[in-house]
Amino acid sequence: MTNKNKHILLISYVFPPYYGIGGRRWAKHADGLTKLGYTVHVICAKNPFKKTSLWYDVVKNNPKIILHQLPAWYPKVLVDFEHNFFQKILYKFWVTILPAFTKGSFLDRTIFWKRPMLKKATEIIRKNQITHVICTGGPFGVMRFSTLLKKRFSNLFLINDLRDPWTWGPNWGFPSLSESRMAHERKMEAETMERSDVISVPSDDMREYLISRYPEQENKFIRIPHFFDPEELKLVNSPKKQSKTLRFVMYGNIYHNIEPFIKKTIELFAKHTTETSLDVYTDKLEYAKLFKAGGASNVSFHPQLPAVELFNKFNDYDFVFLLNPKYNRNNISTKFYEIIYTKTPIFIFCDDGLGPKFLVNNNLGIHSDLSNIEEKFEAVVKRKYTFNYNKEYDIREYSLENIVQTISHSLKQEAAVRVDARLKNVLLTFDYELFLGSKSGTAMNCIIEPTNNILDLLSKYNIKKSLFFVDTVYLMRLASIEGDKGAEADYALILEQLSQILKSGHYIFPHIHPHWLQAEYNKRTKHWVLNDLDKYRFHNISNDEKNLLFNMSINFIKKLQENAGVFYKIDSYRAGGWCIQPFEDFKPFFEKYEIKYDFSVLSSFKLLNEKFYYNFSNFPKEKIYKFDSFIEKEDPAGKFTEFSITNIILSNKEKIQNKFFLKVLYKLNYKNFGDGHAVVKQEDKAIVSDSFVRNANNNIEMTSIELLTIPKLKLYKKFTENNSFIHFITHPKMLNKHNIFCFEKYLKFLHRNYMIETDYKRIVNNIENKQ
Repeated sequence: MTNKNKHILLISYVFPPYYGIGGRRWAKHADGLTKLGYTVHVICAKNPFKKTSLWYDVVKNNPKIILHQLPAWYPKVLVDFEHNFFQKILYKFWVTILPAFTKGSFLDRTIFWKRPMLKKATEIIRKNQITHVICTGGPFGVMRFSTLLKKRFSNLFLINDLRDPWTWGPNWGFPSLSESRMAHERKMEAETMERSDVISVPSDDMREYLISRYPEQENKFIRIPHFFDPEELKLVNSPKKQSKTLRFVMYGNIYHNIEPFIKKTIELFAKHTTETSLDVYTDKLEYAKLFKAGGASNVSFHPQLPAVELFNKFNDYDFVFLLNPKYNRNNISTKFYEIIYTKTPIFIFCDDGLGPKFLVNNNLGIHSDLSNIEEKFEAVVKRKYTFNYNKEYDIREYSLENIVQTISHSLKQEAAVRVDARLKNVLLTFDYELFLGSKSGTAMNCIIEPTNNILDLLSKYNIKKSLFFVDTVYLMRLASIEGDKGAEADYALILEQLSQILKSGHYIFPHIHPHWLQAEYNKRTKHWVLNDLDKYRFHNISNDEKNLLFNMSINFIKKLQENAGVFYKIDSYRAGGWCIQPFEDFKPFFEKYEIKYDFSVLSSFKLLNEKFYYNFSNFPKEKIYKFDSFIEKEDPAGKFTEFSITNIILSNKEKIQNKFFLKVLYKLNYKNFGDGHAVVKQEDKAIVSDSFVRNANNNIEMTSIELLTIPKLKLYKKFTENNSFIHFITHPKMLNKHNIFCFEKYLKFLHRNYMIETDYKRIVNNIENKQ
């Protein structure tokens, strides 16, 4: 089901010219979608305010945004209260009578909008043959009403966008609702989740909440993050003006329920009237009286300004001062991206959460809460607080253009979920390690540089949730070397890159090579020697060593998560050298550390040698299967899940073509990034390397970016066309520039033709549902 005529319907009660920040998100998205060829029909409420949206020009000057304004059908006094006697009487009247007209929150402005909205939507859909509808809230009732359109149009694909939390949020009157009214709202929320095709949210914490609340709908929840628009931020390059006064600026909405923070802010600026200044650009000008009464004469309030004018003033300020309510502390909002684009440091005053962690971890701002604000603010004012702003932070991922591309991709491909063949489950896994033989190679060449190439491509194509299996024992040994600047520099670079991997939305899990315990480090060459292979296999080490390595690995990754401000369950594992047998060696540790998923099985391959043993000859044929005590046997009731690495079969002709092509690459000096030597593994008289393990049938090989060449690209595409699941295993150390080039070609093919799922937990559900 594709939207050939590229007409879509957007239902947004709050939309320009309707006044308020709520209309910005989809006004800008709608404008961006028209630049991609869409015509956007918008059903919205007429503006009841005297003021007009700051983003109305974006809408009225775009002929491909077609407004269908309906009466607001909600008492104006409840949204635009004027403080006079008549207004107070009118306000009390509606607050008293309105609850009789709804079973839920009477502060939902769409309670009388159901019939007129559905009538207009039906008319627009029929006239323009629309198959895609986007509805956004709050107010939230309209989202539930939009699901009724699916009863009228069987082929309709519906995306419901939650701009704010619904029943679990602090606004729209929910905290004060009676039990019965809250029950009704929860019922509407649940029906909306069930009947929508996709639910989009702006933040990870909202998505995580919805997954915990509605786990059966997990596959529907996607993130369309907040954004910044470079067109709104046409900055004039000029040197920052110097001043003896520390200059702060604050702008936009002043949230409810932050009275203690406002009170403390007034005290701070009143205490430092000659050393600081604060300019506030907001429509909440009534707060000026509080600051004045508190003695903060150095704080000035101003009406809101158009974005271009406002952000060009930032050159006159040293910090942007942000106040975030507790319910917003995990939100990385539009403001963050706008401010980062201007390269102005942020001083954020709020409870701890993902938002402040993001700023602090990336050296983009300073965070304080009520417990330490006086001390930290004093240090900043006295210029005693050391802060090196990160001017190199790459904010491009969150540009409006990129986010609109994500929405457009959803409009094309999310509908394809209904056509099963168009969904492709692509599992990208990487073994983050050095070479494991007589010469390990350097961290820069084997790990840092090739992994950066991979991360750049994943970011370019908006691919997240890849799995990096990190050789934790190597890192334990590296960290233990004292007095060697080269080793210390390698460790610092690796920690920095691992943090980047987490912040980019990928997973890190343990990958244990026990023979690192006996490795020797050469301080002159900066290489390791791993000639002692007695402990190569997990089976060949003691129980105490096994427990030590698992405990160290889990704690190391937890520390990485803490430093990056990214948290998830460490529930997955890949055995070093594929040596996952016998599974009885691993089961106690899987159970102890709650590991549920394994990625070690290379189906049909074997290596019969005591030091390196694995034998996957007669394993289950299912791509993903459950097992318990024996990894060789499928057990539908098993505690653990195996993700088998995918194999492809080359014809003799394809093998010869590829062999010839590899010789050409060698002549053209296409060498691998890695500069080490692989461990040599011997099975009888057959010798294979740790980077390319062959099956008894030499025409079978694992799917891997390091093995991907132009002659094989067609084979990989054909396999993807004919299968719903493909599991790549890749060793960055084995990559060359040609592999990277081919991988990008493959990613372009995926994005052009399919909806892609890369999250291993969702892939499990997709495969099980198909089976």
